[in-house]
Amino acid sequence: MNDLTDGNRRGEAQRPRAGGRNNLGYLEPNGFATGSSPSPQPSPSGRGSDALRISRTPSAGFTSQPSEPTEAHECCPLSQRERVRVRESGCCEARLVTNSHRVPFATRCVRLLVLLLGLCFLGSSVSAKTCVDTACVQISSRLASVSSERGVLLNALSSTLLDSPVNVTSGDWQTLAQTPLNLQKFVERLQARTGAATPDAALAASVSLVTVIDAARDALIEQGQTTAANALAPLRDAASRLTGTFRLSDMLDACADCGALENMSLSTLDFMSGSISLYNYKNGPSTPTPVTISGSSLGLGDTVNSIEFYASATEPPRIVCGPAGTKFYSSANRYKFAVDLVDKNLTGALNTQLAASGVALPVGATDLQVQLGRLEFYAATARAEGTIQSVNALAQAVTVQARPGVADLYLGRIEDNVFFDKSRTLQPATDLQFGEIGTLTANLAGTPVTAVIRAKSSAHGQSPTSTTLNFTGPFPQTQTASSGAGFTDNLVQSLVNNLELEVVATSPSPMDAATQTAFDSLVTALQPGLKTVFQQALSPVLSTLVTQAVNPVLELNGVRLGEADVTVLSVSQECTFDVSGRVYLDANRNATRDEAEAGTALTLYAKLVPGGTPAGPATQAVAVNPVSGAFAFTGVEAGTNVIVLDDNATLTDVTPTIPAGWVGTESPLLKRTVVTAHTDLLNQNFGLVNATTLKGTVFKDNGAGSGTANDGVKNGAEAGFAGVTVRLTDATGATVHDTATTDGSGNYTLFIPASVAAGATLKVVEENPASHVSTGASVGDTGGSYDRATDTVTFTRAAGVSHSGVNFGDVPESRLLTDGQQAGLPGSAVFYTHQFVAGTAGQVTFSTANTASPANSGWSHVLYRDANGNGKIDAGEPVVSGPVPVVADEKVSLIVKEFIPADAPFNAQDQVKLTAGFAFANASPALTATLTRTDLTTVGSPTTAGLTLVKTVDKSTAAPGEVITYTLAYANQSSEPLASIVISDATPAFTTFVVASNGPLPQSLTAVSVTAPASGASGPLQWTFTGTLAPGSSGTVSFQVRLQ
Repeated sequence: MNDLTDGNRRGEAQRPRAGGRNNLGYLEPNGFATGSSPSPQPSPSGRGSDALRISRTPSAGFTSQPSEPTEAHECCPLSQRERVRVRESGCCEARLVTNSHRVPFATRCVRLLVLLLGLCFLGSSVSAKTCVDTACVQISSRLASVSSERGVLLNALSSTLLDSPVNVTSGDWQTLAQTPLNLQKFVERLQARTGAATPDAALAASVSLVTVIDAARDALIEQGQTTAANALAPLRDAASRLTGTFRLSDMLDACADCGALENMSLSTLDFMSGSISLYNYKNGPSTPTPVTISGSSLGLGDTVNSIEFYASATEPPRIVCGPAGTKFYSSANRYKFAVDLVDKNLTGALNTQLAASGVALPVGATDLQVQLGRLEFYAATARAEGTIQSVNALAQAVTVQARPGVADLYLGRIEDNVFFDKSRTLQPATDLQFGEIGTLTANLAGTPVTAVIRAKSSAHGQSPTSTTLNFTGPFPQTQTASSGAGFTDNLVQSLVNNLELEVVATSPSPMDAATQTAFDSLVTALQPGLKTVFQQALSPVLSTLVTQAVNPVLELNGVRLGEADVTVLSVSQECTFDVSGRVYLDANRNATRDEAEAGTALTLYAKLVPGGTPAGPATQAVAVNPVSGAFAFTGVEAGTNVIVLDDNATLTDVTPTIPAGWVGTESPLLKRTVVTAHTDLLNQNFGLVNATTLKGTVFKDNGAGSGTANDGVKNGAEAGFAGVTVRLTDATGATVHDTATTDGSGNYTLFIPASVAAGATLKVVEENPASHVSTGASVGDTGGSYDRATDTVTFTRAAGVSHSGVNFGDVPESRLLTDGQQAGLPGSAVFYTHQFVAGTAGQVTFSTANTASPANSGWSHVLYRDANGNGKIDAGEPVVSGPVPVVADEKVSLIVKEFIPADAPFNAQDQVKLTAGFAFANASPALTATLTRTDLTTVGSPTTAGLTLVKTVDKSTAAPGEVITYTLAYANQSSEPLASIVISDATPAFTTFVVASNGPLPQSLTAVSVTAPASGASGPLQWTFTGTLAPGSSGTVSFQVRLQ
């Protein structure tokens, strides 16, 4: 199968385009690429002879239109990002102009020449690519340093949002705030950890917070920010106790596949804060678990003993990369502060207020004491939001409209299951109840009375106004959208002004009627002054809480009451592209569209499905031209998509379907994955053929991985054979319907043409790899039969039916090494080493027989098992007898010891034939092989006997094309020098000669000449030595062959 993204590499060449790259190089300053050009194409307007004005603008991309008088502009190259991204360096407009109005003749000629040259490069068709300027924007915090007080709030906020304790030092929080995290590197690491097919798919995957933190740590380490990576360890520990998942695409709206994030970084703290808010929004408990904060840790020890802090995200933040009109926003949150105040006695202030108002205590009321001691304080903030108004990538200018979120403050009591209900809009009139803030004690006519003072109040921040923010780079750049000075003070003052109080007696209980009457009179008298005193006391307390608790918590999300910090992270130019191809009748079934191959005449549709949502729906469905097979998608955004071939135009149906009786060749699954990044994509082709298929595997039937060897069934971990030819023929074998070569996994596909009639007899024939044996086959679902002798599956054709599971098992041939030849003296013994190498599992039986010339019954020999393979008969090594079980690639080393009769005449010979009878394990029917080697012993004189040759090979198995090295070791084991030595050998069957050589010559041999075949040929080899080989001396010669 072809690479699904190789549309630019085969068939039509990609056209160079103005303002972008081609496949030959970067653009010259005039906007045209250097190098050869394709043939001209018709212009989009149909006016191929008209002069063109070729321009690139940030919003419209490339345009083609008849020339008109205009000014020529200087141009500059695009940025190096293939996605035609314009970054901080900027780029000016590029135009090619023809203008005959008031232009000298020579100038017009030069311009005409430039135009003609340009048309040679571009043809008369200009790129269909359309580009738009985009900006990446977020509402983010400006934290550059983290104080100990802010570190406490960060730990508390993270702990309550995650419902898991977080304990990060202020120093580590500061490191995270100051360390940028490159989002492209992060997404790549996230993709690696999730196994997602594309970066966008990684963002769309459901992931745990631990996975997100681990990917961030991976990216930071890749950036060289090990300290920041280590600072995330406590957060990871907290996240390890969580089970929920979320999708980062709900927070990050950008095209990761097309590189939109490459130059985009967030502070690691911002990124983790957003991820934690998103996790809470998706998985947080209905009622948060509070975290207790001491007042002293916030610098509030004089006012606050402790705070029970609760938090919940009612909406996650949204970071965007998009054109004008794209919306972005912060998270929306609800916070509860249950504050235990340092008791404040308000009795004196109340008495002063009563005196100033001329109010006297009722008769009998004495010992009045009033205290402020606690309060429950709530803040609900809607998301701050904004819209990108305009982007000019060339000028590096961005305008946004942004407004802070509406903020509501509450004092009193709201049930937790009401306040933290994300789907509920709070209604103060019904949801807000009185909550205890202080106590009152008095003596009424001798009866001690105790009461609690309860309060409630709400303040609704006025709807913030939008602020226009103009950014001019460099990026990232942050500005603040504000509702105006005094917003926070006014909101707190409104909360104070709206205060309502009630005083409820708690003892004695029950209270007698007289005491109740006296108590009611006291409360009536105190009510106006009591409210004033509590308003005066609460105003600084609430202002302090807002300043040192509420706003610092909000600021972690990039907002404060009445304010929002907007950051433009980067500016780029994003383009849409055309993706086109053909659905062709693959007449020769080679999975490649040849020039003469046209459409299928079928009614088909091509659908474009986003890679991040493979389940659909498709974004486009276009008809395939039944005659030419052509189809084209326009306006495709940069990123990953899947083209699906279907028989209908329904966008929600993304299952590939074609008419019965047809199958795919190129893109056989009827899907193609395409990545648009810098240019249009051509040749996204689908090959179809009116046929059915027969599929199978050629495999190594060696029993690997607990499989069963030689049974003809692919099982265990038996691997496939690559490069094996399989043919589909008629019954006689004379007509070959199709031929296939197995892929890297041993798989093959044969096509059964529709022209083959039902009932016809068909054969599937495997051509064994060199030096291999067929063990068996599976007929799959054909209902046919298998003949091992011809390695053929025969079956009857059924109309419209495809088949699978037609598998062929092969194993390497076993080998017996090697022939030997020696000379010896009468009454002595010579030794020959051999090795049996099993190609597969089975058992081998060895036997020997000898033939003496002249006949002499005194010759004898014994076959030993060389257990340690050292070429010597060691003590305890046995004489071979009986079958020897072996597994694939097992080696059995042998030594033949031959005794020369004492009365053997000079030049007498004895030839010992060693036979290995191999029985294949598990083969049905039984399968055997017989291998033989010969050892020739010649009786010599003391001066000639004793030359020994031992031949070895460097590998036990080899694949076609591999080089094999044979080495022949020679030695003089006699008592006299040997002269006129000639060593002969030949290239083995199915091999071709590569090179021959010799090792260092022993001292008494002075030279050697080599006779060998030409490189790539086959035949005999000979080494002829000059000089003598001294007793005990030895050496080697070698040669290499290539297996065919």
